[in-house]
Amino acid sequence: MTRSNMKRLFHFLLMISTVCLAAAETEMIDLDTINPSFNTPMSWYPNKGAAFTPLPTVTYSVEQGRKAMRISNVQGKDGCRFDCYRNYPVLNGDRIILTAEVKGKGKGIFTVQAYSGKKWMGHIGIKDFKVPSEWDRVQVSFDIVDLSEKDMTDGVICMFGAGKGSDFQLRSLKFERVAEIAGNTAFPNIWTAFLPMDADYQPTKQELTSIPAALNGVKPRKVQFAGGEHDFKPDFENKPGPLPHGAGNCAWLFAEINAPQDEDYTIGAGADWWMQVNVNGKAVIDTLKDGNTHHPPRITDHKTTVRLKKGRNLLAVKYVTGAGSSVLALGGPNELRGVGQKIRIVEELFKDDFENAQARRPGNPQIIQGEYSYALVGPSRQGVYTTARKLAFEPARSEYTMPKIASGKSFGMSFRLIRFGKDDARLAFRFSDPKNGKSCVLEFLSRTGGDLEINILDNGKNAGSFRYPAKWIPMDVMFSATALGEYKLALETLVDSSVRNYSGKSTFFADINDAMFRIDAVLETLGGKSAQVLLDDWICGYAMPDQIRKMIPMDIRVEDTFDPKKAGWKLILDEEFDGDSLNPDLWTRTFAMKGIQLKDGFLELRATRKPAGNGKVIYETNGFSTVKKYSYGYYEARVRVRDCSGWITAFWLYGGQTGNSYLDGMEVDVYEDYYVFPGKPLLDFNFHGFVGRVMKSWNYVATLPGSSRDFYTIGCKWTPFEITYYINGKAIRSTANHSPHKTITYDALNHRNGFAPLHLCFYGKITAEYGAGKPIEDKGEFPDVFKIDYVRVWEYPRQEDPVVKWTRREQPLIVEPGEKFELEADVTPNPRTNSPIKGVYLFDSGCLIDYKDKPPYKFTVSIDDKYYSGTNYMRTGRSREKPNLQSVLHAYAIYAQDARGRVGHTNAVIKMTRPQKKSTPYQGKAQVIPGRVNPSFYDEGGNGVGYLDDNVNVNGKAGFRKDEGVDTNGEWIGHTITGEWVNLTVDIKKAGKYRVEMDYGAPDTCGGSMLMLLDDEKLLGTFEMPGRGSGWGGLKTGLRNIELPAGRHTLKLIVIGAYNYSWLTFSEEK
Repeated sequence: MTRSNMKRLFHFLLMISTVCLAAAETEMIDLDTINPSFNTPMSWYPNKGAAFTPLPTVTYSVEQGRKAMRISNVQGKDGCRFDCYRNYPVLNGDRIILTAEVKGKGKGIFTVQAYSGKKWMGHIGIKDFKVPSEWDRVQVSFDIVDLSEKDMTDGVICMFGAGKGSDFQLRSLKFERVAEIAGNTAFPNIWTAFLPMDADYQPTKQELTSIPAALNGVKPRKVQFAGGEHDFKPDFENKPGPLPHGAGNCAWLFAEINAPQDEDYTIGAGADWWMQVNVNGKAVIDTLKDGNTHHPPRITDHKTTVRLKKGRNLLAVKYVTGAGSSVLALGGPNELRGVGQKIRIVEELFKDDFENAQARRPGNPQIIQGEYSYALVGPSRQGVYTTARKLAFEPARSEYTMPKIASGKSFGMSFRLIRFGKDDARLAFRFSDPKNGKSCVLEFLSRTGGDLEINILDNGKNAGSFRYPAKWIPMDVMFSATALGEYKLALETLVDSSVRNYSGKSTFFADINDAMFRIDAVLETLGGKSAQVLLDDWICGYAMPDQIRKMIPMDIRVEDTFDPKKAGWKLILDEEFDGDSLNPDLWTRTFAMKGIQLKDGFLELRATRKPAGNGKVIYETNGFSTVKKYSYGYYEARVRVRDCSGWITAFWLYGGQTGNSYLDGMEVDVYEDYYVFPGKPLLDFNFHGFVGRVMKSWNYVATLPGSSRDFYTIGCKWTPFEITYYINGKAIRSTANHSPHKTITYDALNHRNGFAPLHLCFYGKITAEYGAGKPIEDKGEFPDVFKIDYVRVWEYPRQEDPVVKWTRREQPLIVEPGEKFELEADVTPNPRTNSPIKGVYLFDSGCLIDYKDKPPYKFTVSIDDKYYSGTNYMRTGRSREKPNLQSVLHAYAIYAQDARGRVGHTNAVIKMTRPQKKSTPYQGKAQVIPGRVNPSFYDEGGNGVGYLDDNVNVNGKAGFRKDEGVDTNGEWIGHTITGEWVNLTVDIKKAGKYRVEMDYGAPDTCGGSMLMLLDDEKLLGTFEMPGRGSGWGGLKTGLRNIELPAGRHTLKLIVIGAYNYSWLTFSEEK
């Protein structure tokens, strides 16, 4: 808005009576003064639109001494409506309440429309009510919003009416304005600050009512807020760190508000982490005890409405920060009203940019090379749909599923409307359920020489009507709807980039649940001429608000600085490398001590060379890992990264496999130095793990603050909802398009989580310059060394986490595709803190799929596209591959977060869908029990039927089943990933109890377990297969007293971990 417009608005608002802000009721209808032209109360008139005609009968009577208006004989298609000329002042954030005294039968209807000055902006809403049979008061409320980013809503007009067939009397209609956001006076953005202050200092009453020249001996300085926020981190002499409340990072801020008159005034504030806002010496917002409770801080975190006096008013704010982030957010009513949302499609399910002219499209549009005037956009190909009467068309993908509420997403459709509105025509996009015929229609009506009329028709009823100037075409249209039935329509003209926003309720989208719906469109002429529309960039998919805070309440609090010792975390590994060799109780090596040397308190990792014949050598290096696995905690090492090309080094957390982050682990690369070059020390930070047999990966990059010859303490903080990386105790700054954070942070909302314990690992890898492990000409001694000073691990404290337990764990592991099953947890606050539960979340294999904010915490799940569509499980990582749902292993866990941000969770419950075809014995012959069973003779039927393994047999050169996916040489199966399985058809000669012994192999850092099922119904047992030694064979595991029935049956072996496995020997228990 221009400054002149702001001034006009300001002067207009000054003329508004402050009585409305005080929520007084105003009578809207005067039954004693009747307009004879319409037989209606003065200032009211009947709407003569086609949907409201024929007009109803209006009569008047006196009952109990009061006059009443009777409306009868309502025969219009949409009933009747009476409109009013009077404009009532409101502002964004207000709530208005309409109260009517009525009696009769049928349905009453209230309609509220928004204005900006004299400009009609659209509908705030349409709401109906049941008319009581006896005299009674009926109240309906409407929330006021800005329907345009350019023009503020400053007034409304109100209408009332009745549904078809209704007959009722009305004797009073009142308007009440409740200002959630009150006031108009500008809020200061330049403040007088005193810092650093003693956090225990309390200003005097006089100091809180005028800006002091000095405060407790501290001189003032000016600070300026931008966008309602200021980061005090550079202002404090002692840089903020993870300090307790009152430890020394405190500031007092003062500013004046000059009010032209007495007025109610809303203030919003948020802080990282404690604050107290005073107005004229009185505290009105105070979080000094409990902290902000929201992160990151925003002016919407804490709001209050105060009474300003005419003239000078003083704001005094105490601010205390104990974190590396020192952001204080402050704003007044105008800043609060400006808090908005822009919707964008984040997951495209269908897109047609019309660049492929040969593609076949419903409606057979002509593809042209477009030319825009005024250099609005660059030329592109466009689709021209033309009809002499009526043309039906649809997107190439026409069926969709609503995203779940937990995804934070809505369904969205966008397109660029390049030309429409020259002639009388109708363009409509219909979202429909073919099973019941219900629908929601986005309709554009064009009249020659007039504005566009845009309607939202919800199950045949008008849920919103808006006018839009045809001269503002071309425009971008974005329509979105949530599973709660909330729709938003954004129209952005390319003429001046201004945006008009409209919103409302749709019962169609609220009721669709997880059912499939279709999209189709129609273009038709409303006159004698043909109708035509030009479209471009037609997209359907899942959309999200373009805002920092997500729809799902999850507290992800990234600390800019972190010291685990000061935070009270327990040190559980402290390796200084003071000896002569690695401690075998702590570490396991890839190749004995090759390339590893402990010297002067450092571990040095080098590349060595060995003769390869013919004058050539092989350069090789080493890696080492902790024997023990660790879970949540803080991991750090003081290292000097590589400086020369020819190899790479890394520090990472790894479970031996990345098949499932709840069952066997994930890969958290604390750093990898792929991109370190002389003069350019750039590190890579990756996060990997499989979901539904598809690898999901994300990464950040960041530059070291010094040279590659310097030592750095590089750390990683891993908690239930967050993984953040640190250098020298400070969160590493970086951004990526997959993350809202400005630090290298992976979180459970935007990425994934996991709780399977991980090894701490270091390794080196030779690159092509030095042969990549193959013989090359001798280049002499390798010129570089990777040094580690120390390694430390601190354990994340769990004593104050919420208590989360499964209510029932004994459930079938195998379910049918689409079969509904329930997962429920008992969630209680931690008994030490009694902090209330704020959110409960359901995850599948580390991916958020649903949430609830109140008990019972019961989730009804089905493993199919309808349920999972739009959830984090289906989001892709860098691979862009969508995870599989059927026949793969699903590991569910329920998490709960309390008001303090602490998180507790269950362990994992496993599910898998039953294959839809039955496997058959290998070469038609079942294996026999008792006896030896060879898992390499797994059943026939193919991938997803007889086995699950997505890769081609890497052991195919052995000539055994080389064209199938299982990695086998005929006796051993290897290269396993969690979730792989094989079916084995067996003939059991005798029912009874058996023992089974299995051959397997796994080195120290690998291993895992294996589930054995009978006929996809009964879990017979779980083989424990720990890693031992350095080989991939020679180990045995077993089960005792398993009950087997006689006859032909199918055993299913499900892999969890990384190992080789071979023969199973079944014998009867004695």
